[in-house]
Amino acid sequence: MRKVLLALLGLILLAILAYFCFQNKVDTIRNDLVSTTQTALSDQQIMGLKVDLKGNETATTDIITLQGEVATVEAKALAEKTVQSISGINGVENLLRVTQSAPALAKQADTNTTEVLAAKEENQTEPKKTTLAKQTQAPQAKEAAGYTLTLTKDKENKVTLAGLVNDKKMKQTLLEKANKLFGKKNVTDELKVSEHAPKDWQYISTFALDRLHDVDYGDMKLQDNSYIFTGHLPSPSTKAAFLDGIRTVMSDPENHYGKYRGDYIITAPVEEPAALTPKTVDMAAKSCQQKIDKVLKDKKILFDYNKASLKKESYILLGSVIEALKPCKITKLLIAGHTDNTGDNAYNKILSTKRAESVRHYLIKKGFKAKTLDAVGYGETKPIASNKTKKGRAENRRIEFIIKGVKK
Repeated sequence: MRKVLLALLGLILLAILAYFCFQNKVDTIRNDLVSTTQTALSDQQIMGLKVDLKGNETATTDIITLQGEVATVEAKALAEKTVQSISGINGVENLLRVTQSAPALAKQADTNTTEVLAAKEENQTEPKKTTLAKQTQAPQAKEAAGYTLTLTKDKENKVTLAGLVNDKKMKQTLLEKANKLFGKKNVTDELKVSEHAPKDWQYISTFALDRLHDVDYGDMKLQDNSYIFTGHLPSPSTKAAFLDGIRTVMSDPENHYGKYRGDYIITAPVEEPAALTPKTVDMAAKSCQQKIDKVLKDKKILFDYNKASLKKESYILLGSVIEALKPCKITKLLIAGHTDNTGDNAYNKILSTKRAESVRHYLIKKGFKAKTLDAVGYGETKPIASNKTKKGRAENRRIEFIIKGVKK
């Protein structure tokens, strides 16, 4: 009888041990997929969402649930698409709420337009959504009901603070910050005190004033725990540096961004490359251009399918490009991205820009000065072969390096 009891006790202990081992494995799987999802969303500048896997404490599925609020319909769609692209996840339950209407971005264009680039993934044949548009000034977010605070900087460096703050102390803090950054004579106070306004706006609003100081013009609209920041910068390189800074802040676990949900929409002029002919380019630049063209002859920089990330085999080719550039004393290099005509032109332009920027960031990591590198995407507008054949479309999907200046 004693042996039977001991055997039974041993089986019970084994069952308990097996349960905890199984539970630990489930927790590990759940945490890994949730962590991977949060990282992927952060890379797309989508913050503050509740991410979880469907299931219970002893079992889980491969379906991700997204909850929370985003500022635009595009951001909601991008969040779902981003999660669907993650290996190991086979479904998305998108419960995100849209707090604001998307900015009216696609109505006008002229010869001096700027581009609004929102994070979107690459070429695919099904219909795609895009937030690329041309316009003559920074886009304005549509007002929505609720407690709102708006910080605006115009092209003359005039700043207006309007909306609600929780108390007089916060109002004074914001005005002092604005006066210090922009000069008291340039600041217009339209703030009103409301004891019901959100109490935690001070961090994000002072951060917004710092960001407004960095752009040519723009605004930050806050509503409850949502925000949308729009701004214009003078060049693609300064735009890229600005967004890099934002990503750094967002990735810091000590910052307060987790309290807020929203988007940054940053514009910059599209720079056309100078024509490279013997009449307009000196011999030094022409010689360097020929070296790069020789390195890239019959070779291409490749990217992961439906991503802007470089394939591993591209690092070898980029190494050869870097070696060709080193003796050239480059003062300005344009990295141009191109696609074939598959899919929507606006979407393709976003794709080509993101890939060109990926190459730019790689060169910066390898020691090139950020101010010497510009990245621009032309989408399908500059084909070098027919898009009617598979071979022609492959040739049109390319990255070009165009020397615009060398030190004499």
